[in-house]
Amino acid sequence: MLFFYFPLESDALGISQNEFSRFEIFLIWSALIIAVIFLTFYCFRVADDSRKTRKALKETQLSLSNEEKVSALMGLTAAAVHELGTPLSTISVITKELVNNNDDEQVKEDLNLIQSQLKRCSNILERLRSNSLDDKNNEFINQLDFIRLINEITSSYDNDNINIIISNDPYFENINVTIPRSAEIVHSITNVVDNAFKFASSQIDINLINEENNIIIEVADDGPGFAPEIFPFLGEPYIRNNNKAIKQGLGLGLFISKNLLAKSQGEIKFSQREGGGGLVKIFLSKNYLNLSNE
Repeated sequence: MLFFYFPLESDALGISQNEFSRFEIFLIWSALIIAVIFLTFYCFRVADDSRKTRKALKETQLSLSNEEKVSALMGLTAAAVHELGTPLSTISVITKELVNNNDDEQVKEDLNLIQSQLKRCSNILERLRSNSLDDKNNEFINQLDFIRLINEITSSYDNDNINIIISNDPYFENINVTIPRSAEIVHSITNVVDNAFKFASSQIDINLINEENNIIIEVADDGPGFAPEIFPFLGEPYIRNNNKAIKQGLGLGLFISKNLLAKSQGEIKFSQREGGGGLVKIFLSKNYLNLSNE
C-alpha cells in the first residue's frame, strides 16, 4: 500500500488528494499499523487458545482411555480370580498326593516347590478377592509404617538367588513415617518390584529418599536394563520384547502402576542404571500422604 495505491479522493464528497496534510497522512498510516498489530495479536491469541483447547481435549481423551483400560483390567482380574480358584485347588490336592506317594527326594523337592508357588498364587488371589489392602473401615489398620510396608511387599519375593537390599534416609526413622495403606500405592510398588525381580541377575536395591515435597522409592536391579527399542514407550500398555532370549511381559504392569499412581498424585520415572540394569523411581506426594515437608 505504500507504493501501489490509488489517491484518496471523491468529487461527491469534495475530497481531493491535495487536501491531506503530512500530519493527516501520518495519522492514517498510524491507524493502519495499529489495526494490523491488533489483528495480529488477536489472531495469535485465538490460535493459541485453540491449540490449548485441542491439547486439553487430547489429554482428557487419553486419560479417559486409560481409565477405561484400567477398569477393563480390573474386570478381567475379578473374572480370573473366580475362574482360577478351582483349578489351583485341584492342582494343590494332586501335588500333595504325589508327595505322599513318591519316595524320590529330588521329585519331592520339585513337588514341594510347586506347592509353595501354588500357595503364593492362592494368597494373591485371596488378596485380590477380599481387597483387604484397601480397608477404609478401620482407620488404625489402614495406617502403616512406610518401611514396614516396603518390607511386607518384598517379603513375598524371598529367593536365595536374588538378594534384596533396602536402604533409607534417617527421615523415615526419625519421625516414624506412616502412610495410608492405599491399594493403588501397594499395587504400584508391587508391580515395580515384581518387574525388577523378573529381570534381576543377583541383586535388587531399594532406596527410600526424602525430598521437600515428595518421598521417592528407587528400585534398581542388576539385570539387562530396559531395551532401547521400548524405552521411549515405557508406561504404555501391551509392549512386547521381540528378543526371545530376554524375558517378556514388561509393559502392562508398568502401565497399571503409572495410572494407579496418577490417582494418588504420584509419578513414576524410568532410566538405565549406571553399570547396567533398570532403575525405576516412584514419586509419592507428601501432601496426599499427609506428611510434613521436612
